[in-house]
Amino acid sequence: MRVTKYAAAVGLIAAAFFPGFGHASPDVTQVQARFRALEALYFLPLGAFPARELHTIYPGDLIDVDRGTRILGAGSNKKNTCFPALSIKGPHDSKEAGFLGTMSAELLVGGSGGAGPGGLITIDAGGHFAMSKLAKFDVERLTQMDPSAGESVLYYPEANPECSPYADVLAYDFRGRAIISRVFRGRELLVAGISLNAGVSGSIEKSELLSVLEAAAGISALPIDSVTVSADGRSADFNVISKPGKGHLALGYLPLHLNKRQVAAVHYFLQGQRGTELRRLVNAALNTPEPGVFADIVQEIRTLFGGELDDEAWANKFLSAPPELAGDFMHPAEEVLKTFGEEAPDYLRSLAYYAAAAELSSAVNDFQE
Repeated sequence: MRVTKYAAAVGLIAAAFFPGFGHASPDVTQVQARFRALEALYFLPLGAFPARELHTIYPGDLIDVDRGTRILGAGSNKKNTCFPALSIKGPHDSKEAGFLGTMSAELLVGGSGGAGPGGLITIDAGGHFAMSKLAKFDVERLTQMDPSAGESVLYYPEANPECSPYADVLAYDFRGRAIISRVFRGRELLVAGISLNAGVSGSIEKSELLSVLEAAAGISALPIDSVTVSADGRSADFNVISKPGKGHLALGYLPLHLNKRQVAAVHYFLQGQRGTELRRLVNAALNTPEPGVFADIVQEIRTLFGGELDDEAWANKFLSAPPELAGDFMHPAEEVLKTFGEEAPDYLRSLAYYAAAAELSSAVNDFQE
């Protein structure tokens, strides 16, 4: 299991909101993995890959996929000296994914056992407030940035030593590197619904609800905008996780190249009953409140793949290839997306569930098997 800056950041958010997270690392690890799986389920159907901690990337940037770092690219002025003709359009509104994903909110408040009628979890000693059993994943106003004149400009970097890594990648020497052709921006939210319990009169006061949540979390103050009260005052939305905390940053990217052979292999492997079973298992793993049941489901997922899952390194399988095979396997991403979109319209869903399965698997160490 690889620990990233991204995972640490989500862990800090979870630890700040819910008591015991700092002392129950397996649960924190599961929250991180489930959130990453939801990101994959959102972005892969768009043909994009989650940006993880690459929050300030632009079209034309060269990244190290596994390390999650930028190697070369634009500065704050969005100018990339290796592509002087590159100008960037956006951010402008993007097509929404239409994804409605959930994960267990019971896990976020310490596991199962607290869910009552209607799947609601009472969160205060007085029994006034109840939280929904599942938390919903959402992206606030998805936008995108693209090369103004199209991605063809990215095939002609400046011929100087500083820009030679671009030339290497364009000559099929990938070594875990990828050129970005499109960037998706926004803010990811994991939202839990809160309501007044039946029999409690009146309406929700935001200050009172914040006090209840702060008491449960054992911290001095939650952001005032982490709670939004409905017009009738009987319910509210609580942003359990907000990435980033304020504003909009890069959340996903479309690479310039894709491994067509790997895309085909995953899609055809997940045809029929195997794909149906994987979707069932992934959704069950996301929504179970029991850490032990989660680990058991992950073992079922691994068995489905014959024990072969790359965990958090899954993206590199689609974005790179061995040098001796790269010329045959790696193709322009737009070409791959168009070809498979015509031949197998459901292929991106297969890739998304494969990626989600790999992320979930990363939360269960081998010694837990």
